[in-house]
Amino acid sequence: MDNTNGFTVSPKASGFDATSHFTCDLVKNSFKHKYFLKKIHELGVSLQETDLESLRRYKQLWLPLVHSHDAVELVPPPDIAWMWHCHRLAPLDYERFVVEEFGVILEANPPFVLQTDEECQGQAYVTRKLWEETHPKESFFLSPVSNRSETSPSVSRLLAGFDLLASTQRQATFLWQVSGERFEDLDFLNEGVENYYRFLNLKRNAKHILVPTYQIDLMWHTHILSSLSLYNHDCKALIGSTFHHDDSFNDRTAGGILDVSYRATKEIWRREYGIDYVVEGGMYRGEPPEAYFSEKWTATEMHGIGNVLEMGASSTSPPNTGQSTRWATVFGLTSDGKPAFIAVDTQYRSQLREKDRMDDYVLGKHGTSVGYFHLETRQAHYILCQRLSNRITRLENDVACTKCCCGSKQSVEKLEKQMEDYRTLLKNMEARRDAPMPSGKVGTDPRLYSDGFIWVYPAFMWDSCGGACGSNAVTGKED
Repeated sequence: MDNTNGFTVSPKASGFDATSHFTCDLVKNSFKHKYFLKKIHELGVSLQETDLESLRRYKQLWLPLVHSHDAVELVPPPDIAWMWHCHRLAPLDYERFVVEEFGVILEANPPFVLQTDEECQGQAYVTRKLWEETHPKESFFLSPVSNRSETSPSVSRLLAGFDLLASTQRQATFLWQVSGERFEDLDFLNEGVENYYRFLNLKRNAKHILVPTYQIDLMWHTHILSSLSLYNHDCKALIGSTFHHDDSFNDRTAGGILDVSYRATKEIWRREYGIDYVVEGGMYRGEPPEAYFSEKWTATEMHGIGNVLEMGASSTSPPNTGQSTRWATVFGLTSDGKPAFIAVDTQYRSQLREKDRMDDYVLGKHGTSVGYFHLETRQAHYILCQRLSNRITRLENDVACTKCCCGSKQSVEKLEKQMEDYRTLLKNMEARRDAPMPSGKVGTDPRLYSDGFIWVYPAFMWDSCGGACGSNAVTGKED
């Protein structure tokens, strides 16, 4: 069957070459990917609960180093390599964070690498020298707990709303699922690329969550990790949009979201391609045996161990419903294809009031950017919260002045009631700003609600924030 954008898919199990549609060699890179996972496992990094110290090192030391030396091939230490690996496997969350922090997507160059104490040549040596020059008081390798200073307790475990430490725990058993005998077979891996290609095609019109087999999931992970920029490029070329990877669905109980979504994916696959979705050796193997959680474990000694169950991977994609399920990045698009940010050439503050209002946008400044921020961006809600905070400060001053000037009791009570109302409003707005997506029920104020796709704000909200906003309501209507 032929689709638009040059996307051609045969309904048969073979007969087309999917590899030409990807900007990297997924089969070759899948071997590098698995070798990386094995090294991380052998070092015990993925077997231990990742702590805030590794998160601090990754967030405050490593990513700034990568940003400052983007043209240099850098090889991270094991704990940081694992953090970076898991963060990039949530591509929209990773892109949102690094773009907000650094203005660009930071790539792993090269991907699937890490260094140990023994390595001191080439890229590994250059990386350590740059680290020593940039962070002279910081150890390149993670210090034992007993030797650490208390530098990390203040680090938030959330990166732009994403819980990276939880992700490292979920990803710790992925190696077990892709260590069956068939994952060493070139024919099986090439078939995996073809099935991954078909899986992407289903996303174009899918109205429900798609659940991959582990044969597909290995290629999906490998594609994202090889280069996020090229992954986004390939997805836009093939299906017209980016494609988020979400590994947070891990409840495999019958009738649960993962179970129902897997069976729906299986049915649409058979209907679309006329072939069975279940692939021998490429399905869920059950939870890892106790021996897996040893640094001495090797895949070859356990080939054939583990049940091949009628289940897919825990990785999923959000349904294509048009609903905003993730915050938009300022350099990207919203769920309905609008620009998330539109810059304006103006001085901040007073001149903003002279600008035209725009439905669904807040006009203001965040960081060094001035312009229209869509309500699907977290930046728009930072602006709204800051304006509410400023309004509360002014009311506090008004209350103090009224009391000082012997104002009437009624005047003071009126101002105090208004101030308390704004504080409640700010508390609810901060809850929305920190929520994982710009929709759904968040907060307790009945005046703030969601139409199922985006949060709706009535006119009083804009008035409360000083009026320098894009529209009176998300619908553009006066209320």
